[in-house]
Amino acid sequence: RPSGPPRKLRAEAVVIARPRKPWEPEGTEHGATVCVSSQAGCALDCAFCDTGRVKPAANLPAWAIAGQAQAAQALNPQIRRVVFMGMGEPLMNYAEVSRSISMLRDSSEHLARPWAITVSTVGVAPRITALAA
Repeated sequence: RPSGPPRKLRAEAVVIARPRKPWEPEGTEHGATVCVSSQAGCALDCAFCDTGRVKPAANLPAWAIAGQAQAAQALNPQIRRVVFMGMGEPLMNYAEVSRSISMLRDSSEHLARPWAITVSTVGVAPRITALAA
């Protein structure tokens, strides 16, 4: 078993469905998005987010981050996008988030598209430029 955070720490992933709009023809495919966590808890304690109340914060390893999306895809094959907007600040776990993005792109033709993966941040400025490279 790969090493990672202690078992008592938990992270979450959420599937966001994109239902067909009433004006769209039957059979229109939009897929779904999975929102993944990069940390168990968060050290930033942003006013708009409850995750900062979950202490201690621990970085998730790449396999655990990618595993959230892969497990969601197994349950819902319509997943076409991943957004890093779950528990934790992705850019404070930059190395593992970067590795997980590579793992996800290698594991799915849908996620290999450049627009299929989005990393949301509260503004860890030094890492934003590195992530874009």
